[in-house]
Amino acid sequence: MRFNSQIAAQYVTALPLLEAWFCDPKNEKTNIGVNAAGIRGVAAGPAGSATAPLSSYNTWANAELVKLLRGFWDLSALQSVEGMGAFHAYLVESVESFWLSRGFPALARHQSYRLCDSFIKWMRVGAKSRPQIARAVHEFGHVVVNGPTLELLERLCDKLPSYSTQMAPQDTTASYHQIQAIVREFCHQYGGTPILFDVFARNEHHARASVSASRTAASGRSALMRGLRRQRAQVSALVVSP
Repeated sequence: MRFNSQIAAQYVTALPLLEAWFCDPKNEKTNIGVNAAGIRGVAAGPAGSATAPLSSYNTWANAELVKLLRGFWDLSALQSVEGMGAFHAYLVESVESFWLSRGFPALARHQSYRLCDSFIKWMRVGAKSRPQIARAVHEFGHVVVNGPTLELLERLCDKLPSYSTQMAPQDTTASYHQIQAIVREFCHQYGGTPILFDVFARNEHHARASVSASRTAASGRSALMRGLRRQRAQVSALVVSP
């Protein structure tokens, strides 16, 4: 697949910044993967219910985190595309069952994917006692498929599968996996990982500004050094040989 070379070049240049962002826990602004903005559109309880979707998500995510830390999953099994895919599929089934078991409206499949991928991305800093989890998320975590990533992919790719809230679950699943494959192919060509691509999609303007600032600073330092060299040459020319 062909990708927009200009955006690809910006991504490659920004990779060190994306790595730094990924590793800095200060950049995680949620309790356990999702905040009020991220849960928008998700229902938890009948009309008029006081049951908040965010607190329901947090209950589910905390229970899954406990399972993970207590050895429910063999962490070495997460160290591959297939292993992370199996873990992801389990989480999707788990969150959808959790919602139904409490009498909530069924989660749309794209909502399930967004919640599960956000939870997995959070684990890079949330499971501090298990560094192998952070490595697995870095290498094999999925891109969160929503507005920022879809908008970037539309500019990056010449052809992108449909992905909308109106699709049937099986169609959403097919498109989701196609999008993940496209992102993996992009990373295969240009470096990084899908989770760093996700960071780029959400921080693209900041990354470009930081790279530009770094280049400006470097350019300024180069100009200063050139000026100093010219001054030295001029001084040397004024020295009269004995």
